[in-house]
Amino acid sequence: MQQAMQHAFVVDTTRDRAWAFLWDLEAVAKCIPGCEEVLTQEPGVSYKARVRRNVGPFLIRLELNIGVTESVPLERIQVVVSGEDKRLRSNVQQNVTVSLNDFGNSQCQIEIITDFQLSGMLAALGEGLLAGQIRQEIDTFVGSVKKTLQERASEATVRS
Repeated sequence: MQQAMQHAFVVDTTRDRAWAFLWDLEAVAKCIPGCEEVLTQEPGVSYKARVRRNVGPFLIRLELNIGVTESVPLERIQVVVSGEDKRLRSNVQQNVTVSLNDFGNSQCQIEIITDFQLSGMLAALGEGLLAGQIRQEIDTFVGSVKKTLQERASEATVRS
């Protein structure tokens, strides 16, 4: 099963602040539904994460490897996420590109493009059962990123 999704939104923050957020692992991890832990293997290059989440009727436990494949400061970051749930004999592969663009006065447009591939027992359940759930999880992540960036921008304005 494969799915591609694109989200774009504008937040009241600068590209510098949005870029700094993308490298704040703890903050980004809090935006990922079910993320229990993120560990740095090599800063700016590779990370590990553990996600535990209900997908349809199943509890999945994914051990993820995250690799940064491209990083253009203040413009774009691309990562590849791969992992498996051994108990459910299922694998996930995800390519994520986050692009930052100026948008008016002290605003930043953020575009997140995700290409998601699932194989194994979970994929065998059928696209209809899981497609909506996966889309909802990614929408939740995007919404959390937007909310966190807005909150950080508000805090920075109050401190100024």
